[in-house]
Amino acid sequence: MHIDFGFILCISPGKGIKFEKAPFKFKQDYTDILGGLWSNSFRKFKAMMVQGFLAIQENADKLVVLVEMMCLGQKDLPCFRDGE
Repeated sequence: MHIDFGFILCISPGKGIKFEKAPFKFKQDYTDILGGLWSNSFRKFKAMMVQGFLAIQENADKLVVLVEMMCLGQKDLPCFRDGE
């Protein structure tokens, strides 16, 4: 699993800020590696993703604190230039 935190925090590659239209990217190659949409591996992957998102939701306040700490220490990042 790869999460590009810079991209999440508005530092997009290329010129300007570009927002992703897809809410979630999952390449066909990954689906193929897991054995297809109807495989046990893909079903397990989906269940684990749900567990992960629920864990994020339960700990959202802690994640916000981490981002706020990054803001204090990395004011030179474009996503933090204007404060909150």
